[in-house]
Amino acid sequence: MNRFALRAMAGAATYLVVMSAGAADRVVIDTDQKAAAATVAAHFFLLDSGQELTLLRQLTVVTYPPRDLAANALKALAATTTPTALMGMRSGLTLPCEFGGTLNARMNRTQPGVLKLQWLDCVARRIEGDPTYQHKLNGPATLELTVNSFATSTLNMLRFGNATADVTAFTEQHEEQFDSSDTRSFNLRLAGTIPIIRSSAGFYAGDFEYHANGFWKDSGQTVFHNLPGEPPTVINGEQRYVIDQATLSGTLVFDAPYLLREDDLYIERGRFAIETPGGNAPRSGTFSVNAKGLHVHSISDRLSLTRGTTLDGRADISWPSEAGAGCLNGGYVFRTDKLLENWLANGEIYKAGALNINNALTVRYSSPDTQPPTSYPPAPRGSVQLDIKRVGTFSHDFEWRIPDLLGFTNVAQCMALPVP
Repeated sequence: MNRFALRAMAGAATYLVVMSAGAADRVVIDTDQKAAAATVAAHFFLLDSGQELTLLRQLTVVTYPPRDLAANALKALAATTTPTALMGMRSGLTLPCEFGGTLNARMNRTQPGVLKLQWLDCVARRIEGDPTYQHKLNGPATLELTVNSFATSTLNMLRFGNATADVTAFTEQHEEQFDSSDTRSFNLRLAGTIPIIRSSAGFYAGDFEYHANGFWKDSGQTVFHNLPGEPPTVINGEQRYVIDQATLSGTLVFDAPYLLREDDLYIERGRFAIETPGGNAPRSGTFSVNAKGLHVHSISDRLSLTRGTTLDGRADISWPSEAGAGCLNGGYVFRTDKLLENWLANGEIYKAGALNINNALTVRYSSPDTQPPTSYPPAPRGSVQLDIKRVGTFSHDFEWRIPDLLGFTNVAQCMALPVP
């Protein structure tokens, strides 16, 4: 990973922390427990790609499904007509969906390049190429094309839903032992430079720069039945992801054989939240990050199974009470002093690096593993040294175990594992 260190650190140094009025007070870090809690916040929200709360994963969850639907609609239109021809159709064009229902498309005559879509009980494949999984789509969307063609690689604007209606995608599945139903709802606006073509690796690659506002909600129910001697069991689940007035930019780049991946994300401002009602994972309540000049830059090497990451900037973080009494709500200022390196195999064990938090704590990582830990057991091992200004130094060893990737959430009293 050393050959990527200068590139990653140089990217981080480009962005300076912007302190703004009205920001939350910085969290105070003056004990071992608080130092561990601050470290947990950095990993759960910003560093560990495997964590459900991480900003990069939130952006994928919220922006990928509507982009998929937009790309599929454009593909169907490109096979049928052109923007110029569609503009001349007073009632637009209504296309039959593969398994029932319709998609209506109209070009706005007063705003060239603006495409209006309306799904009406449109049953289509949820996964391209696999007809097994289907969803029923309803609702309006508006797309602004970057070129006068439906075969475009980017959009200037993507609006799913409007002031009175969401776009919904309903799925259901019936098996011998369970029945399940799920509704995903979108009401989201992206405006700027928005890639809408997935690479063969399955990601929306390339440069992006857009303003985002809206939500993605997933709610479902599973009924388990036909279990000997047991009554039917009903499990309800719901999660809501919210992006509030966010301005972000960056790039996602792969090399040709997809051995190297670069993720570069800069958030000028914006609030990101996950709302989970009682009983849902990861814990009940609202998890939120209010980012201000926040920069996360990582390069992953699939050949050596390592990743180098830098984290710089400011974020106000809020935990629900269910996450633990030790979680620290308030302002965090991050600075990467030494490239943060972790194994990509068997967990996210950090083997090197130094992260400064609030100019009060330096988190130093090390690991006795010198090769990627590709077998399990034994578990990958590592240690975290917490250097607290004017207080002292505390060290914690850990092994990888789900979901306690850091291994010292119990010390932090935040997102701790239940006592066996």
